[in-house]
Amino acid sequence: MPRYHIVLECRGPCGEAALTYRLTASSPQAAEFRACQMAGDHYPEYRDIQVKRTEVTHEQSL
Repeated sequence: MPRYHIVLECRGPCGEAALTYRLTASSPQAAEFRACQMAGDHYPEYRDIQVKRTEVTHEQSL
């Protein structure tokens, strides 16, 4: 499965932040969904979490 680098833009009453995640997933959409879940779980102060950028960093061959 490929590895993805996801950049999230987060906003909330405490301000704004850019969070980055590196995940292995079956698709870019799956990686983005998981990154948003993780950000929401770890940073509940950010109420608006959006994907800013997704890049494939490594594709594993079978």
